[in-house]
Amino acid sequence: MELNDFALPIFAFLDGSEHQQPSITAGRSIILHVPSHTIIEVVDMDDVLEMNLTPEVITFDFVYHNSSGMKENHKMIVHYTTLTEIKLKDIFLEGAKWYSDYLTWEDDNIFNEED
Repeated sequence: MELNDFALPIFAFLDGSEHQQPSITAGRSIILHVPSHTIIEVVDMDDVLEMNLTPEVITFDFVYHNSSGMKENHKMIVHYTTLTEIKLKDIFLEGAKWYSDYLTWEDDNIFNEED
């Protein structure tokens, strides 16, 4: 396989190093907005009992309507960015769409396994 195109996607998952234990990123959804170098964690709020964030942490809430028609509440948490909160608005909207598309893809995989 030739690698002639070194283009990067707009969003990508960050995967931790499983060879380093304990893996602090295991089971977490951390994405990178490549153009802005913004690192965002997506948390399924229906699975969280308590979250302690300091007031200066930038977050964004969105709802994903899963393939069964149920609403899933999610929160994006910014770990790192060079942008202002106002400039992050479009990234949050794009990221919520990108992540929702990923969840729909995962739902489809689960339903196809059950057949």
